[in-house]
Amino acid sequence: MDGSHPDTHPEEAARALAAELTELIEDEGFAPGDITVLSPLPFQRSRAAAREVRGMLTALDESALRHPHRNMAGFAEIRHYKGLESEVVILIDMPPPGVARDFHTFHYVGMSRARAMLSMICEKPRSA
Repeated sequence: MDGSHPDTHPEEAARALAAELTELIEDEGFAPGDITVLSPLPFQRSRAAAREVRGMLTALDESALRHPHRNMAGFAEIRHYKGLESEVVILIDMPPPGVARDFHTFHYVGMSRARAMLSMICEKPRSA
């Protein structure tokens, strides 16, 4: 696994996230609690809330962010994850780095949270 996915359409992002979580846990041997999915969006608006991912991760509240011992992969908004780290970080709900300037800070903060592996599921930019 190379930790990246080709650009996906928004409707494909949830399937890609489910496949990535499965691969990290079953093939790469990471514990679910060592994986955090980060997004600039709140959980309800994120692809992480899609039915393809249900039961695979949990939205982290402030207490869970500070005490990461859990049996499922976690989800957090990037803005709430500043100063924290995770063994594995999966970034979702964003275009590829360098495409949209307004995502620069999200990319920087999200990418710098991973200790061992970073994966990005980037959405294709909308065509004009």
